[in-house]
Amino acid sequence: MPLLKLKRAFSWASIRTLVIGLLAALTTTLCFAANAPRIILLESFDVPVVLEHTRFFMLAMEKLGYKKAQIHILKAQGNPVLAERLLREEIARHRPTVIIASATLAAKAAYAIAKTEKIPMVFFVVSDPVGAGIVAKTDSPSNDIVTGIVHSVARDTKVEMVMRILKSSPPAGRPIRFGYLHANYPSSNGDLAMLRAVADQRGDVEFIAHQIPYQKKLFENAQTLADLKTGITALESKIDYWWIAQDPVGEEAQSLQAIAAHSRHPIVYGPNALSTQSGALVYIAADTEVGAREAAAMVDQVIKGVAVGTLPVHSPSKINFGVNLSTAIRMGVVIPSDLLELAGSSAIK
Repeated sequence: MPLLKLKRAFSWASIRTLVIGLLAALTTTLCFAANAPRIILLESFDVPVVLEHTRFFMLAMEKLGYKKAQIHILKAQGNPVLAERLLREEIARHRPTVIIASATLAAKAAYAIAKTEKIPMVFFVVSDPVGAGIVAKTDSPSNDIVTGIVHSVARDTKVEMVMRILKSSPPAGRPIRFGYLHANYPSSNGDLAMLRAVADQRGDVEFIAHQIPYQKKLFENAQTLADLKTGITALESKIDYWWIAQDPVGEEAQSLQAIAAHSRHPIVYGPNALSTQSGALVYIAADTEVGAREAAAMVDQVIKGVAVGTLPVHSPSKINFGVNLSTAIRMGVVIPSDLLELAGSSAIK
């Protein structure tokens, strides 16, 4: 009988201990959930460069110990009004620890709200944050509510690399003329301004531009393609080569396909790996994975208490270079050996 009482007493004591432990664990979990950092990621639109950055960013955040549930993704669908509305609504529901903005449209909307709400902000996939009015300069801290990764390679570097390839067949007595067909979108406007500044300094290149309206649905309707054809016709007699714009239209394969189908001039420069796969001679771009990983590291620092304005705005620490060797042969140009070595497995035959 005493043994039975002892077993029963032990059983109830174990149950009570287990219940108390479970309640303590639940309380700890609820407290952690209440205090856990919350992140909003605002995407400009569903184009490859944005989606790829999001994928690598989420992977990097997971490796840093963050849960997917802590990162709430908002999609602006190419609409700045929608971007602002979605962000304001989400802040009203649950104030975030930090805002992430992907691409220029989202970054401009987010910056205006972040300044007002005093919420730290980190951007990526923004090629010209100075021209977009987000920061005063790059390669230094903003001393503001914002920092980020510049999705770009210095324009003088790009032009120099391309000109090294084209120097074997320069036109006589005049600069090489690049056609720059772009949408009226902040990233391409800034890109064009910087390319023209490089051209003015060099004197051996010229960028001749034609602007088309930015359509929110891009190639989901016929208007973008029609506008591209009009622009190709307008520039065809004025240029030697095509330089694809760094904007949502230029990121799409349909743009390169339209130029290839309606122009006799080769596409020399493309903004991403898809460009050389579609026939462009080269692409030179900031590394997506590295840029997203470095942005995640910034976010982690901000969450851990580092003042966002003390983190330098900078380009990713790695750039990618790719070349289409078949296009080079058709053009009759020679790729310098050091550039071929840089391209490595990205050289397409």
